[in-house]
Amino acid sequence: MEDSGQRNTDPLVSVILPVFNREESIFPAIQSVLNQSYTNLELIVVDDCSSDTTAQIVSGISDERLINISLHKRKGASFARNEGIKIARGEFIAFQDSDDEWLPDKLRKQADYLINAGRDTGMVYSFVRRIKKGREESVPPRAVQGKEPLFIQEKLLRSNFISIHVLLRRECLDTAGIFDEILPRLQDWDLWLRIA
Repeated sequence: MEDSGQRNTDPLVSVILPVFNREESIFPAIQSVLNQSYTNLELIVVDDCSSDTTAQIVSGISDERLINISLHKRKGASFARNEGIKIARGEFIAFQDSDDEWLPDKLRKQADYLINAGRDTGMVYSFVRRIKKGREESVPPRAVQGKEPLFIQEKLLRSNFISIHVLLRRECLDTAGIFDEILPRLQDWDLWLRIA
């Protein structure tokens, strides 16, 4: 019998993906979420008024787990993420960028870790392999590895080493708030600091 990738106890994960004019990368970004070995998910794509063919590409993807939202006025990635959070039904929340691709077991590994860590653990992050100008780098660098909350808080105060590819419990957002739409940049860092 083939494993569907879903267990009866798997919490629903809401993956939120804001997009603006990413016709060259949106399809692989979406497919990398929909092809996860962890299948109990909904993918909320929030289009921030794209003027290229992004909207047509997203509309052409047929999967009942895909929720396609189009904003009527350009508001930025933080606003788009917050709109996704507002309609998300999942116990867990994850974020995907429109130019990134997940490895097939990314969500399964993060969800298993978060479930097994217990209710005191609100968020997990992972390494990201970034390719810039043909060079590959690991984010965060090995120097900032650690699991203890005080270690994380101290390191976060110095620099943002956590990418957007986290998995967190909805209660974190209920307690710490959502993305600050007023900040012109580093909104994720601000949120991670509040959660920490």
